[in-house]
Amino acid sequence: MGAFANANRLPWCPEVGTSLNATSTAKGQRHAHETARYANPQAHLQTFRQFLAPFPLLDLNEPIMERFAEIRSYLRRRGELISDFDLLIGATTLSYDLTLLTYNKRHFTRIPDLMSFIG
Repeated sequence: MGAFANANRLPWCPEVGTSLNATSTAKGQRHAHETARYANPQAHLQTFRQFLAPFPLLDLNEPIMERFAEIRSYLRRRGELISDFDLLIGATTLSYDLTLLTYNKRHFTRIPDLMSFIG
């Protein structure tokens, strides 16, 4: 299960709800299809879907897209632009007033006011 091995570490704070946004799931699916190390991308996708099953999915909406555009414009002016996927994850996190759990310190620390737990 490799990529999902750290999922066992999530229950460290059971009183905090956990959710995923549509962009996070899209990144996982893209990764399964584009990464040559998976001999069977469909099997990897099935494992990924099983991992996601217990989490509520947060949809993208107009306020999130507005926040995305604001953050993208801000970072672009500063010469610190990050991927649109990561911008959408950050905008969703801010719009729902959540804390982001990530290993990607380099990208997500650029987003102002984003509460994150860097693993």
